[in-house]
Amino acid sequence: MALLAGHLRTLSDGVTGAGRLCATLGDGLSGVVADADALRAAVAGANRWSTGRMHSGAGAAPLEGADLDAARRRAHLSLHVTKTLKGTTHGQCVLHVYGQPLGADAAEAAFAFLADLGAAGPGAPGAHYLAHALRWRDDWRLHLPP
Repeated sequence: MALLAGHLRTLSDGVTGAGRLCATLGDGLSGVVADADALRAAVAGANRWSTGRMHSGAGAAPLEGADLDAARRRAHLSLHVTKTLKGTTHGQCVLHVYGQPLGADAAEAAFAFLADLGAAGPGAPGAHYLAHALRWRDDWRLHLPP
């Protein structure tokens, strides 16, 4: 528990001056950050702090022209994008911003992850990532290369 608390504190402290991450959401944080680069740096810093023991990704969505509930849903989709790329070299495994398409290699890595989950079956660890991708497939399609 101390590892998780320290990791989340490092993440939250990393956006000081650019916004605020404070509301717990499961095992993560929620908040508003004005600069995607500041959020990316905060996640990278938290991941360095807990290297080999814990890894975070962040999902973000612009607030421009969208209500807060819509932005939260979009950020949640983008968080799941980071989780499909976890353990890869693709930058979106740290931060994905809703509306930014994946490159061909990143899309292929995400598909491979989801296909492996499909082959493992509904009781496999992480199966909810596949269920989420299927439920939000139209949003996923917006982020795939042609």
